[in-house]
Amino acid sequence: MKTSIVPAQITSIEDTITAKLSLTQIVLLVLPVFFASIVFAGLPPLMHVKVYKLVITFLVSAPIAVLAVRFRGQLLLHWLGVLASYHIRPRRYVATLDPPCEDDHNDTGLISIETKVAPTLITSESLADLTPSDYLMLENFLSNKKITYFTNNKGQLNARIKAQQ
Repeated sequence: MKTSIVPAQITSIEDTITAKLSLTQIVLLVLPVFFASIVFAGLPPLMHVKVYKLVITFLVSAPIAVLAVRFRGQLLLHWLGVLASYHIRPRRYVATLDPPCEDDHNDTGLISIETKVAPTLITSESLADLTPSDYLMLENFLSNKKITYFTNNKGQLNARIKAQQ
């Protein structure tokens, strides 16, 4: 069986055609030409140049041509897609995994999504408000040898419970 090595410049993500223009850029630059021909041939007076036809063609062609410009190695069309996907993302991801009640009439079987208030943080001021019995109970709970507390890379507190042997 014969194998061959493909040069890296052929397998690039975005091949250029002429003058470092990609296929997407060429399509974006040719679309206004087709639009201008439709405006020129379709609006009255047919097949004659008028100022309003030029204005319509320019107003449509300019934004499309701007989308073909590269910024930081990517087309502005791509950056527009990134920006749009950022703005349409959900703001909160909170799911309740409880089974739906029979009163909900949820036939879809989907998990219901609810927005909840974030839990309050325990600060040194809130610990000062504890009664001595609450403080002793908290200290006993934290000093339990069966439970190990650790934080992950994001700073979240996790607990690991040791099994009885």
